[in-house]
Amino acid sequence: LCYVIVPLELMVNPAPTVPIDLDDLVACDSDGDDVEIFDLTQQAAAIYGAQDPTNFTLTYYTNQPDADAGTNAIAVPTAFPNTSNPQTIWVRLVNDTTFCVTVGSFQLVLGIAPTFTEVALFEQCDDEVVNGFTEFDLNSQNLTITAGDPNLSVTYYISQVDADDDTNPLAIPYTNISNPEIIYVRVEDNTTACYATFAMELFVLAPPAISQPNPLEFCDQDNDGFGEFTLTDA
Repeated sequence: LCYVIVPLELMVNPAPTVPIDLDDLVACDSDGDDVEIFDLTQQAAAIYGAQDPTNFTLTYYTNQPDADAGTNAIAVPTAFPNTSNPQTIWVRLVNDTTFCVTVGSFQLVLGIAPTFTEVALFEQCDDEVVNGFTEFDLNSQNLTITAGDPNLSVTYYISQVDADDDTNPLAIPYTNISNPEIIYVRVEDNTTACYATFAMELFVLAPPAISQPNPLEFCDQDNDGFGEFTLTDA
């Protein structure tokens, strides 16, 4: 019945922190096939938070059992084609010193280009200075384009590149710089950020040419200063 007593130290190491409310990764379906290429590593900064990435190993999985076991990680997380819409992606964050593990998830969501009505031509009459240039209230076309959908935003650009990059939107009212002039319209879904563009032609209409009519005369038989005129004679 001999015995020896020795101390046993119990240590609790903190598990890595993974947010439970990671934002969705959203891509726009450019060709209607319900598949796009996602860069899953765009979530890395949100997953690490204030934790030092050099102390952890982060991997991505298509199901929770694999994430729990650390098996069958997604080989190329920077170029992952979704297999459903939406699709849940699981993440496994491992502390490289303590080997403690936390598993979390986020959604891949494939959006579609917004539905809208193209306005191909915006005509406006010239102003008092008849020179082919006038102010256009481009926003006056928004209601027609969006059919009143509050989830769509409309902006206008001088070039297709600016419209695609969402840079240098035109100030409104906008004075055309040629007549006619082509500008570019970007319609964006405020939820998914998916967008589409189209070209709009601005055209300034010249006012009708008129001549100064001759005076209309009336013989005042009773000299009272009043007479009956047929204005259409002018």
